[in-house]
Amino acid sequence: MDGWLIKPSGWEDIEYESIKEGKYENHDKLLAQYDEINYIFVLAGGLNDQSENHDWVIRRLDIAVALYRRKPRKIICLGGGTYHKTPHLNHQGFVIHESTACAQYLISQGIPHQDIMREWGSYDTIANGVFAFFNYIIPLNIKHCAIITSDFHIERTMTIFNWINNLKGISTPIQIEFISVDSNTLYQDIINARINREKQSLQNLLQVVNKINTIEELHEWFYTQHNAYNCAYIHKREELPNTITASY
Repeated sequence: MDGWLIKPSGWEDIEYESIKEGKYENHDKLLAQYDEINYIFVLAGGLNDQSENHDWVIRRLDIAVALYRRKPRKIICLGGGTYHKTPHLNHQGFVIHESTACAQYLISQGIPHQDIMREWGSYDTIANGVFAFFNYIIPLNIKHCAIITSDFHIERTMTIFNWINNLKGISTPIQIEFISVDSNTLYQDIINARINREKQSLQNLLQVVNKINTIEELHEWFYTQHNAYNCAYIHKREELPNTITASY
């Protein structure tokens, strides 16, 4: 975690190379603790200039693959894209959604397509949480799931999902296991810029969290005030430095 935040309780840090190579002394024990979970959510995290998953996203997906190989279960990829830059297009001119790239990677690793679901309407982490609950957790009556993302992204992810999970109107809060995958050795200039961005984004998020207490209030705010989903169309797109946009 590079010391950039104090790790609260509630998530498991996973050292990527140890899991990928199977070297971790506690490898099987660490993965076995998730054997009872039937749904794994993986947060997408942008596409590179070749319209492929960023390396930090591949790390998230590889953890999902390791868990699946222990026990087959549903893997749900969350993420349509970002409103911080223009979408990637395929050779036919259609949008390449981030969750589609994630699903294709999982299939390339031997995960059967029938065990993969993808969501392509979310364009930020708040929307990841909203659509995870509205599209999957509530209708599928999911009681226990795992959510995988990167170390630099885990605190905001955890804040969002726990916030939604405890809103009035959610019948019974579910049990969520948060899995943080390290980003060591990956483009540290980009990662460090994203770490600083995450700090500010978390502060902005807390202002929203503190004034929304029910699922109805969330729904109202999401579709009338969230910059990616409202119909005001008057906000100016935020100009970000290249090291930040490269992380989306």
